[in-house]
Amino acid sequence: MSANARRLVASKAASGLGDLLCSAKTTLPWLMLSAGAPAGLVGLLVPVRESGSMLPQVFIAPWVARVEPRKKAAIAGLLAQAAAVLAVSSVFLIRDAQRIGVVVIVALAALSVARAFTSLANKDVLARAVPKGQRGKVGGRATSIAGLIGLSGAAATLLWDRPESVGVLVLVVGAAAAAFTISASLLSGVDERDEATAAKPRPSLTRALFDPRLRRFLAVRLLLAGAALGGPFIVAMGRAQSPSLRTLSAFVLGGAAASFVSAGSWGKLADASGRGCMAAGGALAALTAGGVLLLARTGSGISGWLWGAVYFLFSVGYVGVRVGRKTYIVDLAQGGERTQFVATSNTAVSLGLLVIGAGMAMLGSASAAVGVCAALCAAGALLCAALRRA
Repeated sequence: MSANARRLVASKAASGLGDLLCSAKTTLPWLMLSAGAPAGLVGLLVPVRESGSMLPQVFIAPWVARVEPRKKAAIAGLLAQAAAVLAVSSVFLIRDAQRIGVVVIVALAALSVARAFTSLANKDVLARAVPKGQRGKVGGRATSIAGLIGLSGAAATLLWDRPESVGVLVLVVGAAAAAFTISASLLSGVDERDEATAAKPRPSLTRALFDPRLRRFLAVRLLLAGAALGGPFIVAMGRAQSPSLRTLSAFVLGGAAASFVSAGSWGKLADASGRGCMAAGGALAALTAGGVLLLARTGSGISGWLWGAVYFLFSVGYVGVRVGRKTYIVDLAQGGERTQFVATSNTAVSLGLLVIGAGMAMLGSASAAVGVCAALCAAGALLCAALRRA
């Protein structure tokens, strides 16, 4: 692995650790509920997190495309994410439960917008610094390293059987700011090779959607969004049965272990076939979500740390979907077209996520939402067969 690839792995690993510490699927919903925030706001966390990081991309892409070297835009986004995380940590100073929920949602929205700059710029940095055929390994190894660090931290607290503590949760979330700052520092050492700088048209939603390759990818990605949206609802089901820090640690442990154990293998599969990686990940997420519902309906139930095992399997599927789709879109296009494809697809998907998220919030039942996510993932896995090989 080249020096550039190693720096990118380290930077992405630090950023991935930051994402794990302030996850909209585990730590943030638990923090909000522990602080007394309205339960209905929890359903907004993942849609805000995902849509906020994707919706602005079609508008900011022209600005990002003018930044040279591209890593400057990514570094600025990482530092802004660190600032947003510190704002989330301020909930410790707020006594009004309603305001706590609002502060977390607003700060998460700001973090997500900052992530839009980082995400868009990082695609070009990866393409410039690492040759095709090795990009999936970079993402996979970075996710594995972040998972290993998170795994160690979660394992250290798994034996705790203490009541919920807002102070402890604030410290965990606040540590993400340091992780994002370290990621920015590491990214500054990456050397980009120049690509041809032909005139790049302003990314257009309608113009890019005329490309059948992108339309098919968007359909698959929207369906596989169920792997991202289902996490908080599985966590909500677990918290309802066992509201202790041990259960939260089990969830974090499960998510971190999934990243550590599976990301490297998913990365290799993504380099061989991005669409195959997405299909396999979506199928696993669908099967796991269906299994949770089956246990809930039969009355068998899941207790204590076993929720971590369930979340592990679901997260392995999500990691496969995530690594696969990122590798697929980078390999699908070249040069300026890549920036347009990434920005357009992210903006279009974010609109769909808002609609799907609003629909799930109206369901009023975590188990019903998990069922919807299982159906979406299954359909997305099947539709992967229609994707063009990248």
